[in-house]
Amino acid sequence: MKICIFISGDLWGGAEAQVYQLVSRLLDISSHDIIVVTLNKNELYQKFSELPIATICLNERTMSVKELVFSFRNLLKRHKVNLVHCHGFKENFIAGLSTFLVRGVKLVRTHHGRGVVSGSRVKRLIENINAKYLTDKLICVSHELKNYLQSLGYPKNKIVTIHNGIDCQQLILTKDREMLLNQYGIDQNTFVIGTASRIEAEKGYQFLLSATNSLINKGVNVCLFLVGDGSLSETYKREAAKLGIKDAVIFAGFKQDAINYINMFDVFVMMSLNEGIPIALIEAMCLSKTVVSSAVGGIPEVIDSMKNGILVPSGDADACADAIYDVYKDEILRKSLEDEAHLKAQNSFSADTCATETLALYERVIY
Repeated sequence: MKICIFISGDLWGGAEAQVYQLVSRLLDISSHDIIVVTLNKNELYQKFSELPIATICLNERTMSVKELVFSFRNLLKRHKVNLVHCHGFKENFIAGLSTFLVRGVKLVRTHHGRGVVSGSRVKRLIENINAKYLTDKLICVSHELKNYLQSLGYPKNKIVTIHNGIDCQQLILTKDREMLLNQYGIDQNTFVIGTASRIEAEKGYQFLLSATNSLINKGVNVCLFLVGDGSLSETYKREAAKLGIKDAVIFAGFKQDAINYINMFDVFVMMSLNEGIPIALIEAMCLSKTVVSSAVGGIPEVIDSMKNGILVPSGDADACADAIYDVYKDEILRKSLEDEAHLKAQNSFSADTCATETLALYERVIY
């Protein structure tokens, strides 16, 4: 087979990390030819360029949608592609039209979260048309997302669930935890909670700030460490100042080596309003971190509450603070959660399983 992976690559986040890992694994387990097409020459493009595959950029900043569609169609013909696997709304729209114009090319689409399927009316309509008429299979990263798409009328016979996965053995730490604490002026006795994600509305950062404020009021010497950047960074910095906790919150910005910073945390906390299967959360579990998270999207498929982490209601900052306080006070509970988290990530969300199931799907669609 000639497989084309199509992703925008306009930023680096969980979906991008997952796609990069998928391609890396496919190169190990299959003999099929793989090319990657991005719409931007950012970090993801650079990473793919280092792999032994063709990496092509159709620059969305210099090309119209029409030009992108016909350029992608010509690319499919030139490289004799059998199957396109796209990741995102723009990619799905372009690939849907392009594959329609090239006889015999199959299209697979991964939904990494609810995203545009619960967005604007126009985008929902385009996604629905693509799903029903132009796409051969839809991959959902969680059973919850699969059920959601089915409730919206997406074709049940086209939807499959393939969980995200990572290789715990490949998470190599390159920076010492104590050194990073010193670098940011964090006292060794400080209880560090943190997260790693884009700083956008759906990530629920206001609840993290509120929970931190509650912990401080309980007398906890706590630091909230935030890895990532986004359109609401300045908004949440002002909110931290308004709450009087700005000295207890560190906005570290985007980090290519986010795993080193996650390793600093005593508790990995995530209060998203919706999620698929967050890669950063699984990475934290690989590192044997205690996880406190909102029970949204596919997260309950990862976290068995009070066994390998703690789930709290979405939007409930008080419940988040209480859960963190419980593991702060109870080291035995925290150690048990950490050990079970590592086992769950290693045994149930492996990169090899994800790649094997994806490759099997490709072959079913083609053959």
